[in-house]
Amino acid sequence: MVKLVSTKELVDYTPEYYTETGAENAPVYRLRVPNVFDRAKVKRELATLGIADLGFGGVVKAANEGIDLIAENAPEFDAEKAKAVFGEELGNMLIPGKEKSAEFADIEALLQEYPPYMDAVADFGYAWDVLPLVLVRMFLVECAELGVTAKVGGVTDADLAKIPANDLTVVGFYVWGLLFARPDEKKD
Repeated sequence: MVKLVSTKELVDYTPEYYTETGAENAPVYRLRVPNVFDRAKVKRELATLGIADLGFGGVVKAANEGIDLIAENAPEFDAEKAKAVFGEELGNMLIPGKEKSAEFADIEALLQEYPPYMDAVADFGYAWDVLPLVLVRMFLVECAELGVTAKVGGVTDADLAKIPANDLTVVGFYVWGLLFARPDEKKD
């Protein structure tokens, strides 16, 4: 007999790119909706991987607050400096549109307040790959189309291997959104 993880509150999710392309028999990922205790569980799980600070007050938080500073404070935008501070990819994201430059010294000072930031940047790509995988492992209950059924303790490596890499990333970050959504947002 296969015993599922808790199915008290579930949500079905299919990445949008399946519906956009009209793909038939697109996989439906049945996920356990994170509860009030799950943030601590996820933080503990990530701590074992050494990447807890990336999502919890580390790189992600520092970068987001830096973006807010850019949008709010300064009259013009220095794209090259933004790339130097935030990296090529994030710097390029900030160049178009209405964002304006901040006092970059303030941004750098803000980032320095998060001790893991500078050391963790090098590992951020690794974390970007690992974080969704951790979340799918913890919260995926079933994907019938791929023959995935979580047992007690979550999804196995063999089950994860059945899931397309793009889906792992998208579904994982969908769970991340649920994890930090307000209760009224989860209903939507």
